[in-house]
Amino acid sequence: MPEAIERLAQALADRYRIERELGQGGMATVYLAEDLKHHRKVAVKVLRPELAQVLGVDRFQREIEIAANLIHPHILPVHDSGDAAGLLYYVMPFVEGESLRQRLTREGALPIPETARLLREVADALAKAHRAGVVHRDIKPENILLSDGHALVTDFGVARAVNSAGEAGLTGTGIALGTPAYMAPEQAAADPHVDHRADLYALGVMAYEMLTGRPPFVGGSTQQVLAAQLSKKPDPVATQRPSIPAAMADLVDRCLAKLPGDRPQSAEELLPTLQAAATPAATSAILPSQRGRPSRWFGAIFAVGALLVISAAGLLFRLRSAPRSAGPKPPPSVAVLPFENLTADPANAYFADGIQNEVLTNLAKLGGLKVISRTSVQKYASRPENLRVVAKELGVGAVLEGSVQRAGNRVHVIAQLIDAATDDHLWAETYDREVTDLFAVQSEIATRVANALAAKLAPREAVELAKVPTRNPEAYDLYLRAGFHERRALAGIGDVRAAYDSAVALYGRAVSRDSNFALALAKSAYLQDRMWWDQTDPNRSRIESARQAAERALAIVPELPEGLLALGAVRYHGDRDYAGALELLARSQRALPNEPRVAAYLGFIHRRQGLWDQAMREIQKAAELDPRDVEWAAEMGNGLFSLGKYAESRQWINRALANDPRSVAASVIKTWAYLAQGLTDSAAAVLAGFSPPDNNGDVGRCRFHIAMWERRYDAAVGTLDSLPTWTVSGLINERLPTKFFVGEALEAKGEIGASRKAYLEAQHLLVEATAATPDDPVLWSALGRTEAALGRKEPAIEHGKHAVDLLPVTKDAISGTVQLAGLAAIYARLGLADSAIALLQRLKTMPKSWPIVISAPALRLDPVWDPIRKDPRFQALIAELSAAPAA
Repeated sequence: MPEAIERLAQALADRYRIERELGQGGMATVYLAEDLKHHRKVAVKVLRPELAQVLGVDRFQREIEIAANLIHPHILPVHDSGDAAGLLYYVMPFVEGESLRQRLTREGALPIPETARLLREVADALAKAHRAGVVHRDIKPENILLSDGHALVTDFGVARAVNSAGEAGLTGTGIALGTPAYMAPEQAAADPHVDHRADLYALGVMAYEMLTGRPPFVGGSTQQVLAAQLSKKPDPVATQRPSIPAAMADLVDRCLAKLPGDRPQSAEELLPTLQAAATPAATSAILPSQRGRPSRWFGAIFAVGALLVISAAGLLFRLRSAPRSAGPKPPPSVAVLPFENLTADPANAYFADGIQNEVLTNLAKLGGLKVISRTSVQKYASRPENLRVVAKELGVGAVLEGSVQRAGNRVHVIAQLIDAATDDHLWAETYDREVTDLFAVQSEIATRVANALAAKLAPREAVELAKVPTRNPEAYDLYLRAGFHERRALAGIGDVRAAYDSAVALYGRAVSRDSNFALALAKSAYLQDRMWWDQTDPNRSRIESARQAAERALAIVPELPEGLLALGAVRYHGDRDYAGALELLARSQRALPNEPRVAAYLGFIHRRQGLWDQAMREIQKAAELDPRDVEWAAEMGNGLFSLGKYAESRQWINRALANDPRSVAASVIKTWAYLAQGLTDSAAAVLAGFSPPDNNGDVGRCRFHIAMWERRYDAAVGTLDSLPTWTVSGLINERLPTKFFVGEALEAKGEIGASRKAYLEAQHLLVEATAATPDDPVLWSALGRTEAALGRKEPAIEHGKHAVDLLPVTKDAISGTVQLAGLAAIYARLGLADSAIALLQRLKTMPKSWPIVISAPALRLDPVWDPIRKDPRFQALIAELSAAPAA
């Protein structure tokens, strides 16, 4: 063993076993080691002695502690650091993969969407670091690791410490802060006031190299490269690769500005453009550069064939005059952007929001059009600056913009339809009407849009558009207000329960003003079904109220598509009447061909029936109709998880998280996709950004299982501290006593008395709950597992079997496996290895479900199986699953 490694190995022998040197960099040598406490591979970075001498132990520890608190999915974390035998070191996870440098060396220029995605991940990591006051100063492909296809920025662990030493302190060591090819001009000039914008310059250099295959500046010597950084303007990146989206090309060029003030001023500024370019639809066609293109004008006139003079209100529209692009036009498709609220009182924002939603809903009824759902368009303001990018992101050929101004019972609506490829107006109109005429306005807008896009209306569709749901203006105003709260509830904005309650109450008030307002009844029914299913209100009376509202709506308007959707949801969720639900939803889909919820529900039902190919096609259709909606992308990931396709699952989940990094649903599914493969560190990293009050039932449960699987029992108990008496999971539609999990953790710790007390409390709650909700298999399964923990064999098995009988796999291919796994856990807890292993043999070929996952790593780590772990048949099952090819 070389002397340096031997010295390090001896110094760290009680904590790490040094295996071999991985490589050397300008500031540190990297060693592969085994973490003896956690039985995992790690990378130990040892600073060069001359750098360690400059920094000193105190400064190193003080500064690296700040960096170690940078918790982010795309920052390689610092596990440990210290001073051992005069060596300053820090420890990071060992990443099995390659660096971005290795990828570029092998492949050269990368695909544009992938480049944009990786850059976005790096920029997001930089944004986190910069907010914490940490500037990296050495962003380059060597410091970007690619793990499971995603970027991890490394060496933040030393960046802050080295920065604190400064250039002067490093004089004579031969160590430079930064790499010449990626140095910002101010770094190259040794400016003492380098800030976070130097990282953005380096990111621009790296982006240029990823897009073109070479950095913007090359030279025969370091001095030549530094001179170019200071004085030479790089060729615009679009001249090297014309297919780069214009907005992305412009962003890269701005990052390479010589003066920090001419660059983007924060990493956050980069994220929207990179996200847009990361969407494959955004780069499926060559976008010409928009440099030199005149901006769209605000004025009192706009082009609609000839110039029209609009109303005296002076509402402004922009004239679009870009040349027509070559190539075939896409199939008829449209996105309805949020309508601009021009009413002085901001309290009227709900009104413009509601008008946009109703216009979109009318268009969604037209089978000859592809209409993007509301969730995906809400991030875009009406009249965006880069219409082409918006259209490409959403995959549409046309965009409808509008504005609404209200004064008492008078409403002024302006709408314009724009060809996204040419910026030409296809149609525009101004309406000055009474509120009672708004239905006619909305129908006319939908009809005119369809005609302008050559989408032929079927006679049935024309009849649907002409229908007036209410003639009571007060009822309609309450309906629009309810819709505003409904959309907040479904999007998870603010106090979700309060938003649900407000929406249902307002729909009820609308119906009280007009007892034949079937649409309001249908909307109320759908919301109440959702409240019951996602455990917002688990009381059975809620689903019965939903049923009554849906049936009443259909009694008034027998084929009301929203009523069919609501009753279909009730039949699915409340009754598990799959045939009845499918029939209702199919009728709804004929009238609402562009409604993603209908497609998704069809997929969900077919998934529970075990018809996976059909289910995944239908859920993917929902994702295509609503490309920026987190729920449908997360459900694609969820389905792929069930099929054991964990890498593909994470791809869809990453798409969901790109739209909403704070999505609990997507984060939890991704966590379990890692746990199913035994990657507890990666699973924990996904949840790193959540903290109370974000630590809800789903996140808290995940953290609990991670800690249990890692045998950190004190930490497992700690994850439960902020949870209420009942831990609710909206994702898997269950609620369980938190004391049940407390009992598991305390028992694993060996605190038998305290554990038994917690189990008894859980038993009391579960007995009450099963009496109140006797048809809930989850509660019976949990009661069975609790009885098993208390040593009560007969009732434990009885309750576990009852749960299986309530929801067998023949009735539910997903949740049915959960009940079987629960029964297997009961058998295992009672030491009945024959029965437990027989069930596990059945489960190994069934779809995967959590929290009891049947995979080799999960069986190996989950303490649930400890009572039968030494059984040779259990070990043989793990070996069999380990040898099976990946899905």
